[in-house]
Formats: sequence, C-alpha cells, structure tokens
Amino acid sequence: MARYDFNKLLAKSQTLIKGIKEKKFTSHKFILLLAKKHQCDYIEVLVAYKDGKQPFAAAHLGLSKSLRNVPGVKFVGETMSTDIFGDKQKCAEWVKI
Repeated sequence: MARYDFNKLLAKSQTLIKGIKEKKFTSHKFILLLAKKHQCDYIEVLVAYKDGKQPFAAAHLGLSKSLRNVPGVKFVGETMSTDIFGDKQKCAEWVKI
C-alpha cells in the first residue's frame, strides 16, 4: 500500500520531464532530477518510507510507478541504469509522447 500521495508531485513531475532533453529517459534519471530540483519533496517521500527495510528502494519504486499518471509519458520497458548509489540495476524506461 502506498504511504505517500504521489499525486502531490504530479505538476512538478510534468515540469521536470519537460526539462529532460532526451525523448527517452529512465526512472533513475527522473528520481535524480527530482532529488536535485525539489529536495524537500524528495525528502518527504523518503520519510514516508523510513520504517521499511529498504526505504530508498520503496520510495523510488513509488516514484517510478507514479510516472504512469503523468500526461505525455509512456512506459516502454525496462533497461539497465545506474541508480543514485552508483549501482547498475534494472529500472523503468519512459518516452515522452
């Protein structure tokens, strides 16, 4: 069950995505951009998952899934990408439509 209302970030997500130059982008890229440009919002998401065993993973999964609700964005599959910890992992890939 979601612990954070990701709809609160919908407008900010749209603005961030419009600023991404590439047509395709990964969830990792989006999360890193959110953490950089909207630090307080990113911290709120993390705090909502602080009691779990892997709060970053849970928060990032929620952020990634929330992109499905962003108009003009389509999920196109999974790809390997470097996460915020520098680890290569599978993550969602998105395309601006």
